[in-house]
Amino acid sequence: MVTRADQGPPSVLKSASKHKLLVAAITILTAIAAVIIARLLPTQAVARASILLEDTATTDVLGINGQLSQDRLVQNQLEVIQSGTVAARASEIAAEQGVEISIPDLLENVDATTVTDTDVISVSYAGDSERTALVVVSSVIQAFEEAILDQSQIQTTTVLARLDSARDLLLDELDAIEAQVDEALGVRQIDGWIARVIDEIVAVENALATTTGTEARALLVTRSNQLSTRLATLRQAAEVETTGRSLNRLVQQRDELNEQLADLSSRRSAVRIEGETEGSGIAFVDPAQLISSSQGAGTLFTAGAGAALGFLIALGIASALSRGSDAFSSRRDPEALGIRLLADIPRIQVDTALPVRDAPRSAEAEAFRFAASNLAVAMDQQHASTVTFISATVGAGKSTLLANTAIATARTGKKVLVIDADFGNQTVSHLLLGKISIDFGLTELVGNQIGIDEAIRPIDTVGAAHLDLLSRGGLQVVAPDFFAQDLVSDVLERLQAQYDVIFIDSPPFLQVAYSGPVARLAGSGVLVIPHESPARRTSDLIERSQFLGIEILGYVYNLAPMNPELLESGGSMKDVLGDRGFAAPVKARSGR
Repeated sequence: MVTRADQGPPSVLKSASKHKLLVAAITILTAIAAVIIARLLPTQAVARASILLEDTATTDVLGINGQLSQDRLVQNQLEVIQSGTVAARASEIAAEQGVEISIPDLLENVDATTVTDTDVISVSYAGDSERTALVVVSSVIQAFEEAILDQSQIQTTTVLARLDSARDLLLDELDAIEAQVDEALGVRQIDGWIARVIDEIVAVENALATTTGTEARALLVTRSNQLSTRLATLRQAAEVETTGRSLNRLVQQRDELNEQLADLSSRRSAVRIEGETEGSGIAFVDPAQLISSSQGAGTLFTAGAGAALGFLIALGIASALSRGSDAFSSRRDPEALGIRLLADIPRIQVDTALPVRDAPRSAEAEAFRFAASNLAVAMDQQHASTVTFISATVGAGKSTLLANTAIATARTGKKVLVIDADFGNQTVSHLLLGKISIDFGLTELVGNQIGIDEAIRPIDTVGAAHLDLLSRGGLQVVAPDFFAQDLVSDVLERLQAQYDVIFIDSPPFLQVAYSGPVARLAGSGVLVIPHESPARRTSDLIERSQFLGIEILGYVYNLAPMNPELLESGGSMKDVLGDRGFAAPVKARSGR
């Protein structure tokens, strides 16, 4: 007989054939949608221009950029292109040519980049028409040229102002020297000059009191300092001694000042000429050109491309639907794989993970009691006293199932031991003990560091039931090597002699390798199959269990929808604890 596991997952072509109407509908609709979208989408054109910058390191007469590397200068110009000033001017230039574009649009969508290891800046823009793209790029280039030309003029003016200031200082010093020479020669004109300088200082101070502009005040302060220097020099000249030695020194100073004035005049002329003849800093501009323009493909091509895309999407959906239908949706579905159902456990709705202990009259607790009862029958039939709970992956609810089943089994009068062999998670230990620290257990027992009575922990199950827990322990071990030891089997034999039933919680069977040796310790196993899990995963779980020689007692269909029959037990549930149901039932949680 061919089972669902033998069939394997459906092929893509089989899935498409099974859902052929859906595939055809998606393909046609996608083709139509592609044509409509293609007609609605605006066309887009991209224009680009390139700028080759001058090597300012060889033309820096002004002495302003000489300390900067060429790379830094290129980066500075790139920042100028991307500045709000250039964007504002470019917007104005574009408007003059009939293209309206906002400053934010320019700042966000104009792409300016440098070409690696060159002095070239590339400027591009994507517009809704070819003309718009070309106009915008040309406007940005023009605005950039104007900006750096203005910048160059400002730099020239600044340097000339500095040279003029230095010349004025030299003239003042020269006047003072000339005055000293005249004084030395008996010409007494210094007093009149001092009076004029004082008058001018007073005028500058008065102007400072009424001037608010930063640049104007800076110029006045500079002039005031110059006048103060000149005044000091004149006063010094007034006191000079009329000796031959003093006269010679003054004449020498006068000659030196005249040489400095001549040098400043020469430099000023060079700067002025350079400023008048200097270019924009741009060696070459490659005008804006279209580099791409999407006018839209033909209708047939668009429809064909849309149909091809739709067909691929349809194949994916059909395949997903087919895979989804291969998942278990009913508690009886796994029986097709040749295993028998022991119980189905609903997803817990009460406010506890251990309803058998904390909510014994709930439907969930009754479902766990069903599982414990049917598992006991299966164990008797196979003469098994030790059972491993096995799940394919994490999240199947295995540890919760084991803990509740153990409590229910213990309440039937049997002496039960739970071994938490899932060394990575230790979930069942935390369920039964809470947050109590576990410092010793199986690892110390196998290592002969403690005895059985010291290794196990009694579990309070609310009643006379006998339930013990053997946790991992605190000894550092490598789990695969640990469970491969014969000493573990020897310890298990000693424990089997003391307990009626032993439940072992193993790691996920298809995810953790040492889950195999753990399951082989027991020899018998219960498969935990969650609702809506893939049939192929359970098939792999069965194959590995059979390969390891594990006797499968059956499966528990876990995390299933609530069985309505469990909710209709009425008064029959009232005396499950022998107290005739006087305790109040636990309310179910809402919204879960």
